[in-house]
Amino acid sequence: MVSLAKLLPVVAALASVSAAPATEPAIARRAVGPQASCPGGPYYGGYFRSWRDIAADASNPPTRMSDLPSGVDVAFVFPQGTEAPAFYTALRDTHMPALHAKGTKLVRTIPIDKLLATPVPADGNYDAIAQQLVAEFVTAHGLDGLDVDMEQSLSASQVTHTASIFTALAKYLGPRGKPGTLLIYDTNQDVHALATKVAPYVSYIQIQAYGRSTASLQNTWDGYAPYYSSCQFAIGFSFYEENGFSWGDSPQPFSSSRAADYARWNPKGGKKGGVFSYAIDRDWKRVGDNTLSVPTYEYSKQLIPLNKQSST
Repeated sequence: MVSLAKLLPVVAALASVSAAPATEPAIARRAVGPQASCPGGPYYGGYFRSWRDIAADASNPPTRMSDLPSGVDVAFVFPQGTEAPAFYTALRDTHMPALHAKGTKLVRTIPIDKLLATPVPADGNYDAIAQQLVAEFVTAHGLDGLDVDMEQSLSASQVTHTASIFTALAKYLGPRGKPGTLLIYDTNQDVHALATKVAPYVSYIQIQAYGRSTASLQNTWDGYAPYYSSCQFAIGFSFYEENGFSWGDSPQPFSSSRAADYARWNPKGGKKGGVFSYAIDRDWKRVGDNTLSVPTYEYSKQLIPLNKQSST
């Protein structure tokens, strides 16, 4: 990780080049609740576990993030912390330009703990914190946005603190920030106090719905509907991780899988924002197969057109 002291010159420069435009883009003013259509249709995102890239560990099979197939709209850089520095070099110099050429945006995932560990500024000015986060996790690697993973309970003061950071981040990322950037909130929870406060500032809210039937999704959406457009609402499934938990989301055949059901699903009266997969670098592995191999992406290649069809 880069220290704040080393980032101060970058932070100063960032303020002059990444400020929000005077006029907010239309997406920042969109209505909440079900929407009959979403600009561009639903997206497909995939969390790529960085430690399984060959640049992160030479003992891995030759799996490269840059080989994600066309049609993956958002690729999430999901690190474990054990990645060799070579991975971040490859991310900036190889993976990012190759994926951009395919029309894929790259977003860095960080846990909510990163925000919680940041001291409350004595003067109440959160801008320097936002600039530091953007510089360290986005700008340093030429990425397109930031994804905050929220999977825990928060006190009232923690909600206030983290919401203030999101508000400051929105000056640089997401629908109120630099055009083309993303600010994403992802969670395994139903509606939460923090989620209600950050709704105007985030591009999408992603629900980790691993192992859940589509019948349960409407109730989750209903909780978010007073705060979010359905075009911001995305649901996610998981591939089988080596030696991991079996969510049952991705068996064969694809056509009768929960992943396919998620691609077909929409909230009542509206259209969803998208579908995402966790451990896309395991597409496709059967439950119990703990070997490592180069992914075939056979699931993703079938889900992408099915997901798009769900918007019609």
